[in-house]
Amino acid sequence: MLKPEKWRQLLRLDAVLLMVAMVAGIAGAAFAARYLGAQAAATEASLRSRYEMRAVVVAAADLAQGEALDTTRLAARQIPRQFLSVDAVPAERAAELIGARTAMPIRRGTPVVAAALRRAADAPRLSSLLNGARRALTIAVDQVNSQSGNLMAGDLVDLYYSRNEGGGAYLIPLLQRVEVMATGASLASANVTQEPAGVERQFGTITLGLSATEAAHVLLAQQSGTVSVVLRSSEDQSEMPVVRQSSADLLPRNSKASAAKDRLEVLVGGNGGIVPERSWLPVGRSRPALHGESS
Repeated sequence: MLKPEKWRQLLRLDAVLLMVAMVAGIAGAAFAARYLGAQAAATEASLRSRYEMRAVVVAAADLAQGEALDTTRLAARQIPRQFLSVDAVPAERAAELIGARTAMPIRRGTPVVAAALRRAADAPRLSSLLNGARRALTIAVDQVNSQSGNLMAGDLVDLYYSRNEGGGAYLIPLLQRVEVMATGASLASANVTQEPAGVERQFGTITLGLSATEAAHVLLAQQSGTVSVVLRSSEDQSEMPVVRQSSADLLPRNSKASAAKDRLEVLVGGNGGIVPERSWLPVGRSRPALHGESS
């Protein structure tokens, strides 16, 4: 049997061990909490960096190849950086894209990248499409003269000159089989992809390929009258006769009415009859002799 002194020693030893265990437990918990906090902070920082939102330029609608960019076709969106290409255009540089053209189709909501845009060097200069003494003349058109926007670079058109004169109007063919070099900013070139069918096209000018003399004729016609654009088939090789047509030619001629205008009705009374004598006097001729009158 242990002596009381021995019991007291054992109790003191147990108390010391318990205190050491408690201190070790508290220290371990503190270190574990600090470690877990550091790990959580590192993970949060990694996730924050990975999914950091950036404002970039995206397509506001489905864009076709060769389509010009404007404010209605672009928008700014917040997208996680992880899902962005390194050359995505930041939202603050959106103004730099106005007027550029797409080199490939871009789906709505897709970030606009430099690789999807046509480089300025890829677009031909208008002067490079001119050869010899050819001139490029740009004229204004409306929805009527642009065939409701269906006129395209490379089409052939006829130009008609009209003018009001003396209460009527006349029309004359001015130029025939004139090539349309550009509609707005769309050039006729094998290196430029035209807009696909179904895409709404809006432009207010067309550029025509003319000789220097033809260009002068069109400029003079614009100053003194109206120049109208008529689309023709590229396979049509016919030539319209250069004949002046008048608005008077549109009215049908009535032979009876015309004949009535060439004579004047004359009613003469005082011959004893109830009904006055009726005769016709041709315009420009003397009146025929009546009864009792000498010719």
